[in-house]
Amino acid sequence: MTHIDFLVIGHIARDIATRGYLLGGAVTYGSITARNLGFKAGILTRAHDGFQPGEMLKGIATHILPSEETTTFENRYQAGQRTQIIHACARPITQHDVPETWRDTKIVLLGPIAQEVDASLASKFSDALVGASIQGWMRKWDSAGRVTSEPDLVRNIPFDRLQVVFLSEEDIAGNHTVLPWLTALGPIVVLTNGQYGSTIYHNGAVHHITSRPAREMDPTGAGDVFAAAYLLRLSETQDIVQAAQFANVTASFSVEAAGPTGIPDRQTVLGWMAHQDSGIAE
Repeated sequence: MTHIDFLVIGHIARDIATRGYLLGGAVTYGSITARNLGFKAGILTRAHDGFQPGEMLKGIATHILPSEETTTFENRYQAGQRTQIIHACARPITQHDVPETWRDTKIVLLGPIAQEVDASLASKFSDALVGASIQGWMRKWDSAGRVTSEPDLVRNIPFDRLQVVFLSEEDIAGNHTVLPWLTALGPIVVLTNGQYGSTIYHNGAVHHITSRPAREMDPTGAGDVFAAAYLLRLSETQDIVQAAQFANVTASFSVEAAGPTGIPDRQTVLGWMAHQDSGIAE
């Protein structure tokens, strides 16, 4: 199996679009981000036996576990608000599903989108920088597939092997207790807020980093792009603030095109950053 620098785990998704489907899910956006930024990326996912990732994931190592169906989402946006419908869901991914040859991967992102990733599989990567986009652990859906966010669901998740946790203002859904609970556990907690940037909580300190102004076309996957870029840059710099600056800019470019097609390369991100102020507010 191909050696990789960065592994993202979760369901690959078919996102219903105006003309057919787009690839979605943290595994799609996270792995493309890593590839475009110059890393060797891999994904561990589940999908229907006949699923073909296609050219979009060219150059990315894929380990696709079998399932009766592929997770399918529909995202509807109106006045800046998103409504999600889940039409199908593949089977879960457990710690027993991690290929032996990928257990020495140095950077790992858990990217659940529908409660499908067993958080305990983080323990399989004892020497890695492990982060999680926890949005998918806070989702539930009704019989019609309409998705809602239930932040308190994360209280059942073991966070002891996670060094970085990502969530958004949308994920919190007005809940004022989950964020303090997470920060008290000890990991770096990154709260994203779209065009308003991101806030990092760690060891009692709070850092707010503004975002690059963007001409938003499609915000789907921006949080996953941010999470992947943050972990990759943190692994290089060991600086929680520099990593957020880098991730903010990377995610801002990604929303300027449909699906994952806007995810930038390293030169684009660093070139823009080189001509800007720091964007840091303590």
